[in-house]
Amino acid sequence: MFTDEATYKPGQKVQFRAIVLNPSLMPQNNIPIDIHIKDGNGMLVIEWTKLYPKNGVIVKELQVSAQPVLGHWTIDVTAFRQNTTKTFTVAAEDVLPTFNVEIVLPTYVTTNRSKEVVATVTAIDTNGKAIKGELTLNVCTKNKNEHSKYRTKATIDGSATIAVNLVEELELIERHVGKSGVEIEFTAQVKETVTGKQYNRSHTLKIYDRDVKLEVVNTPNTYKPGLKNTFVVKVCTQDGKPVADSGPQLKLKYGYSLNESEWKECKDSPLLLSPTNGFIKFDVFPPRDIDSMVIKAEYMGHTYDIETTKASTKSGHYLQVLCSDTTTNIAVGRDVKFIANATEPIVRLVCEVMGRGDIAWAKSFDIHTNISAGYEFSVATVPLMAPSARLLCHYVRPDNQEVVADALDFVFWTPVTVVAAADTRETFVDISPEDLLNELKAYDTTARKSSYYRRYGQSSDTIDTFVDSGVGVMHNGFILM
Repeated sequence: MFTDEATYKPGQKVQFRAIVLNPSLMPQNNIPIDIHIKDGNGMLVIEWTKLYPKNGVIVKELQVSAQPVLGHWTIDVTAFRQNTTKTFTVAAEDVLPTFNVEIVLPTYVTTNRSKEVVATVTAIDTNGKAIKGELTLNVCTKNKNEHSKYRTKATIDGSATIAVNLVEELELIERHVGKSGVEIEFTAQVKETVTGKQYNRSHTLKIYDRDVKLEVVNTPNTYKPGLKNTFVVKVCTQDGKPVADSGPQLKLKYGYSLNESEWKECKDSPLLLSPTNGFIKFDVFPPRDIDSMVIKAEYMGHTYDIETTKASTKSGHYLQVLCSDTTTNIAVGRDVKFIANATEPIVRLVCEVMGRGDIAWAKSFDIHTNISAGYEFSVATVPLMAPSARLLCHYVRPDNQEVVADALDFVFWTPVTVVAAADTRETFVDISPEDLLNELKAYDTTARKSSYYRRYGQSSDTIDTFVDSGVGVMHNGFILM
């Protein structure tokens, strides 16, 4: 969905177009399209029903009246039960901003270092000249349970700097700040001396009780006893910057009991690990007979829990699919290697690759080797799999007909060459790379974060693995629910 402008004045014409594509990004002409435009009050202004695209494109326009409802208008387009909304603004000439207000804040603050925040407010007109006037700065917590406010005033001549002690002025209780932080909103209101016009701008930051956080990345929230479980953690500052490689080591402890005093059976715990570019990768081999596993990490005096739960099967046997390909930038057309591991021998392994809501590849393998050593196979990538796809594998146990499954996400790219025209006018209503990726991922049954190889760990049992992959199963065996 595109509009020719982002903001319109009364009496102007809104021109827009909608592009209808299938999952392969091919234009669709035989799909009826309904379009509804609503004004700033949510009232229907005009509608078109059962429009059919030409070469996948529908072009329409709307003449804005001389006295329209001001505010944010919406264009709703529905095609085959899929809805897309585009917003544009209708504003009168005299309410269009004559100067711009900005707030510059640090990315975050902590209670253990600096509780004081220096806010820099700028006010510049459309010609780049400084605005003189009165500045009112409002600071408040966004915590619904503890809503504190602070207000101060100052003069401004293009810019002004104000220091605020968050803990004192907002009466924050430091022990309640915690590692998740408290969100603080800064609102700057500037009133111009000459014209009396005033505009404001808001910006937020968070205050934490520590400088460093630990994030688990590309890791399942379930573990499988009897198999190697790989965990990757990121040690970084609160704004996402990795800690220095030369910094302190991370102490990792884990055990197979909720009682930490019983963790002596883990001979390699605790571990001292050094981050590389902020990342730490470690493997845990839990035995098959355990019911729980607890992982704790200590860094710079703080303890972090790495949450994980046991995957569920009726038999206690598990399947694990990993990518054995070391290539990171995978392009369409090449083979990607995977390896399947299991806690018992497998006779036949069935695999499918889901891409853009469809089965892009499927194959079954008769296995004559010991699966405990790993069975390697390749997947030929096709454009339907880009930009992200999911490999779904399963086998059937011969003794009780139980279906055991696992899934893995992987990301790759279609080679694209882009040539930009030097004299093309830049607009703010164009398509961004994120828009394109989100559009392609919209054809999948579930939204997933981009990572080259991600363990699909949201499913604790077999039926969830199938359902979350967008696959329906007809069977005469047993699937744990």
